[in-house]
Amino acid sequence: METTTFQLNSSFGANALYWICGLDAYEQGPTRRILEDLQGHSRLPIPVIRLDVDSPTELIAVLDKLHYNALHCSLRPIVHFDMHGSKSAGLKLGNSFLEWESLGQALRKLNVATGNKLLVVGGACHALSAIRSLNILSASPFFVLLAPEDEVQSGFIESHIVSFYSELFNTASLDRAFEQLGDPFQYIHCEKLLFIMLSRYIEKKLKGKTLQQRRERLLTEVFLANEKTNPETLKKVRLLLKSGLKPTQSLLDRYSGVFLCNRPCSFTIDDVLKLVR
Repeated sequence: METTTFQLNSSFGANALYWICGLDAYEQGPTRRILEDLQGHSRLPIPVIRLDVDSPTELIAVLDKLHYNALHCSLRPIVHFDMHGSKSAGLKLGNSFLEWESLGQALRKLNVATGNKLLVVGGACHALSAIRSLNILSASPFFVLLAPEDEVQSGFIESHIVSFYSELFNTASLDRAFEQLGDPFQYIHCEKLLFIMLSRYIEKKLKGKTLQQRRERLLTEVFLANEKTNPETLKKVRLLLKSGLKPTQSLLDRYSGVFLCNRPCSFTIDDVLKLVR
């Protein structure tokens, strides 16, 4: 398998950090210390705003408010989730859970409003599960998601997160800032996700026996729609289908325009085909 050579676009613009806390009062010691450090010593060139939520309804309302401000006030937020998470149930808020799919839908609206500039930091166990809402036919819920797949300890976040944000704004580099986090966090870039999903689509739908079966099925549909279709016409239709089902740049453009919210894509269909081959 050939390796890819394109460079992902990791530039983003943020003008506020929203620290959304859903922890019980007795658990908020690390939260207070982190925010005192971020706010009190002017480490960041943007405001750090804490928002407390006690239920899934309150969290959705907060994200809806950010969505409104992104649309009408040019807000470009970083959203940091400071709460508990369950791999199967979602984010824990009070005695309830916000399902990952519902969270993804709310983040998708916000990301579209920002023009695909939303950085999400999931400081909750299993926050990587937010990718469950991904759909190549819909906009990505984030530009970049930094989140753990498994459990993460509050002590780890307290000892690493201030350095992460400081590095992020000192260097304007997500890649360098992520080095301050590392395991157990993962770096999920929307373009990388698009690349993987499109590669799998081509591998599954547009290659080999599957491609041949798809052509024959479409050809049968054409034939059934017109019983008088003669052999010469069928030959032409077969050639058109063969040409039309080839992966082309237009295929990538069609999907990337939606998934990346019309943000330019860093790779081409040739980059994808190199991986598939």
